[in-house]
Amino acid sequence: MDELVYRIWALMVFGAGNRVLNELDGYSPKELYEALKEGSDEKLMHTARTARKYLDTPLSKAEAVLEECAAKHIGIVTVDDDTYPERLRNIYAPPVVLFYKGDLRGMDERPAMGVVGTRKPSEYSRYVASALVAGLVRSGFSIVSGMAEGIDICASLAAVHNGGRVYEVLGCGVDYDYPKNNIRYREKLIEHGAIISEFLPGTQPLPSNFPQRNRILAGLSDGIAVIEAGSRSGSLNTSTHALNQGKNVYVIPPADLFDKRYNGNAMLLREGAIPLMGMRDLLDSENGSVNEESTAAPSAGGNTGAETESAKEVRTAETAVFENESAQREVPDAGSEAGNAILAAIYKGSGIHMDEIAETTGLDIDTVLETMTELEVMGYAENRGGLCYPANK
Repeated sequence: MDELVYRIWALMVFGAGNRVLNELDGYSPKELYEALKEGSDEKLMHTARTARKYLDTPLSKAEAVLEECAAKHIGIVTVDDDTYPERLRNIYAPPVVLFYKGDLRGMDERPAMGVVGTRKPSEYSRYVASALVAGLVRSGFSIVSGMAEGIDICASLAAVHNGGRVYEVLGCGVDYDYPKNNIRYREKLIEHGAIISEFLPGTQPLPSNFPQRNRILAGLSDGIAVIEAGSRSGSLNTSTHALNQGKNVYVIPPADLFDKRYNGNAMLLREGAIPLMGMRDLLDSENGSVNEESTAAPSAGGNTGAETESAKEVRTAETAVFENESAQREVPDAGSEAGNAILAAIYKGSGIHMDEIAETTGLDIDTVLETMTELEVMGYAENRGGLCYPANK
């Protein structure tokens, strides 16, 4: 416990991600504290800022952080621990302390893919993210993301829905309610993995935190899949970290070459990223075996509603099963007008596309997408690559 107090104290003095924390020339955490206290190491006292932070940070503040973490059930793992994720040990400025909620056990035992993209994705990109993640999970991958709105949460919920493990790397404290729209999914994500941060509890989501966070997101992943990214997307920063770490970057080809929302995708592909048009593109360089027919992503310019002959056969069989089941099933109460309208359409049983739900219910497509996500989390419905069914309980 003593060493942990000193680790937290050093984090408070130098700040998360500070390289000095990784260049201590053999100092133990306690020895670092004593060296600063005595002023015996000029390298450690190299800035007035460090000196000020030292003077303003008594050891009691670090002890208070530990008490806060215990009260809020926040786990702590340091580079000194066996449970520290091995993938992080060799990245640039490895985080010396990680705060988390959930379970980190087993992270190193399975391959992991980072899935990133815009906060305001197209329906095509949502469809691709869900289909890709379903295939990754079935192939034994964990999913790493940032819990942001849009592609991040779409990928994470698809992983949960398919029984996978998810690890969300935050740009704020693990106890900070951000982003607001995704707070409702927090417990579900924790149940299926963990939310992780190198920032102290209570840290606000400052813009400068996210590029720093991205090195950890990339570090926990064996590769990064970029679904949809504009020319100034944070996904490009994550991709740069991945490349610097020797990881592969996979990119979904743009749905529309003239759509500026995919400028980042085009840029990465020009620079040599691996085009990701199906699970086959992952096989040569990543672990895991896959069923390519069931997990292939749609082609870049294709109709998301188009189906292979194999997929049509599967859907025909599913339709018969669901029509038989739905005739005997009561439509559950979703607790909202939009949710009940969507469930009424879905529980007719033959598999209905998002666009058709919007047309049938009179709801706009954004409402359908958001409400379907809620219905999936509630266990009332399933989204299978854009086609919606009653939950297969």
